[in-house]
Amino acid sequence: MKKRFIYHDEKSNKFWWIDYEGDSLAVNYG
Repeated sequence: MKKRFIYHDEKSNKFWWIDYEGDSLAVNYG
């Protein structure tokens, strides 16, 4: 299952991808 979070304001634009299956978790951000 993937979830996407976005934080945006006038100074920054950030995102996170959270991907988890069972006991494993992967997080990508930028």
